[in-house]
Amino acid sequence: MHASALSRAARLALLFAASGAAIASAQSTPVRPASAGIEWAPILEAAEIFPSIVLMSAGVESFGAGPRMAFDGERIGDRLSLIGAQVRASNTIRLRLEIDGARRIAPSVIEAELPAGHTVRMFPRLRYRWDLLRETFEPADEQITFRLTVDGIPAGEATRVIRFRSVDEFPLRQTDAVGQVHDYSWALAGAVNENDPIVDHVLRESRARSAIADFAGYAHGDREVALQVLTLWAALERLGFRVDSVHQDDADVHVVRALQTPLKRPTLHCVEASILIASVLRRIGLDPVLLLSADHALVGFYRNASHETVVMLDPRELNRIAGTRTASLASPAALIARMDKASLLSFEAAVKAGERAWDATVAEADPSAAYQLVDIALARKAGITPARGRFHDLLR
Repeated sequence: MHASALSRAARLALLFAASGAAIASAQSTPVRPASAGIEWAPILEAAEIFPSIVLMSAGVESFGAGPRMAFDGERIGDRLSLIGAQVRASNTIRLRLEIDGARRIAPSVIEAELPAGHTVRMFPRLRYRWDLLRETFEPADEQITFRLTVDGIPAGEATRVIRFRSVDEFPLRQTDAVGQVHDYSWALAGAVNENDPIVDHVLRESRARSAIADFAGYAHGDREVALQVLTLWAALERLGFRVDSVHQDDADVHVVRALQTPLKRPTLHCVEASILIASVLRRIGLDPVLLLSADHALVGFYRNASHETVVMLDPRELNRIAGTRTASLASPAALIARMDKASLLSFEAAVKAGERAWDATVAEADPSAAYQLVDIALARKAGITPARGRFHDLLR
């Protein structure tokens, strides 16, 4: 078991805030409307939009220490939005900016008063069409139209093109319009879905051959927590799940299939396996974490409700046993009698491999270490919901 040093994980909410706070405006040619003394230009703070990010952050209402919607300073409106416009005026004016996409963005409006001689960057809270985002499985370019109204009079229109990535893509990092790299590793918390039907499938298999009374989270102490996780691990093995590799074409983006997909093809890459295990753990009341490195992903869980210790599991050990050593993991006789010995061995191997990974990264407390730790409970508190959930329909 590993001593918890999760100050890095505790910064998840700040990572979420920082990911958009320092993004500079994309350069674009100013549009000069008919109104004298006004200059304006559309803003695309990134060349592409990840539907997964939009869907999982739909319910976020705070940004760092303040609200998501801000109406003071040089940037006003939605502080999570990447699409807006910059306006400068020599006289005091009343502005109305409308942004409309060809398919995935419904007309979205923001209004503000601009004092004479000031410049403002306006970002409406975009009204995405959630059903179309969830169905974006291939990259698609979309034309965005910007319409500016000044004191009730149309003052200009411009168009830009932005690319929507697949909903199955979850970025680890993204480069903005001026080349600055931003950490998006927290986005994988949106791939964890404790309400996915596959979680029910795993739990049914677990209960069918379980020596524990029930899955009760942290209610019965540390020992019971370990037994619950071991029971789930054995169920995953009986269902045939195994890990192939990371298998990523883009080091900055992870492709994560919908959780139901592995039922038809149970060979996963390590990120998918970690997300599946985290989803099941969260469903039974345990708090999971994801540990991401340059070429691998692991899943872990807090051993107790006070989050004093965390246990990491290397998902590559699913259905992969080397040797015939005797398991040293203490378990009740009833559990051993009803559970495959191979699962006990592979679970022990997963814990030991996870311990080595933890000791080489988080335990070193090296700020330059190439890893990210994603605390799912912290992400939920920050408002990150499952990207493939149905929460967004409540916002219609």
